[in-house]
Amino acid sequence: MAWLHEQGYAKSTIARRAAAVALLVRIYVPARHAGEQPGRCLTRAGQDKKLPHFLSEADMGKLLGTAPADTPDGVRDRAILETLYSAGLRVSELVG
Repeated sequence: MAWLHEQGYAKSTIARRAAAVALLVRIYVPARHAGEQPGRCLTRAGQDKKLPHFLSEADMGKLLGTAPADTPDGVRDRAILETLYSAGLRVSELVG
């Protein structure tokens, strides 16, 4: 795991590989050795929490300006954009 870290692999990749090794150990170590728990020496790296990206107020103003207010499609598009931004929704949440 240290080698993977030194090679620059992401924490999520290292955690996935450690989980795979731990599962293999659990499957292939005979039951009579279960008390030893050889996979316990594998420490799991915590995953980084990523902050969401968002638009600034000025960028949102520009985006809202692209939807024409004189057509039904433009009114719909503007309502969708305003709902997304004001409620902080993801597109999948709005569509659902």
